Amino acid sequence: GVQRPESDIIDDAIIAAVDNGCRIIQFSLSVPGTYAIDAALEYANAQNVIVVCASGNDYMNYLSYPASHPSVIAVGAIDQNSRKTNFSNYGVNLSVVAPGVDIYSTTLSSNLYGYSDGTSFAAPQVSAVIALILSVNPYLSCDEARYIIESTAQKIEGYTFDVRDDSPNGTWNEKVGYGIVDAYAAVLAAKTKYIQNH
Repeated sequence: GVQRPESDIIDDAIIAAVDNGCRIIQFSLSVPGTYAIDAALEYANAQNVIVVCASGNDYMNYLSYPASHPSVIAVGAIDQNSRKTNFSNYGVNLSVVAPGVDIYSTTLSSNLYGYSDGTSFAAPQVSAVIALILSVNPYLSCDEARYIIESTAQKIEGYTFDVRDDSPNGTWNEKVGYGIVDAYAAVLAAKTKYIQNH
């Protein structure tokens, strides 16, 4: 069977990644929440390490953990028609969405590739965009990176985006967050900010 992640090693893994100089931590997993993981996520945030998490594939109107933690960037999945997939968890703290259907990637079998569905395949695309924005502006804080990702996301036709007190980076929708991650717009915003700040 597939090895399940264990909560009691996740906190140590986060701390080790932060202490070894990582700028982005990517989680395509869900585990039961613990105070130790909460503390490790807050440590990452305090050290300016951005944590990106898949929202989960449980067909639920709440995010799995650690995507539900307020300090992380939680990513849901859309299909080829820019609709939220039926499996993609959504709701409070959902940040953005990215493609998560028929994604060609490595498989658990050795040396093989295949097509898979899931928020696990959507979240790394957002991590990659954050890597791009840090490449043009390495001085961005976690909050600035989040602002750039969320404020430059593409709105999706057919979804109503509202201004809310708990969505400071633009208009938001519970099914698709701030919209679809937009690599080009995000890099452009990071570069512009770099010129303004330095």
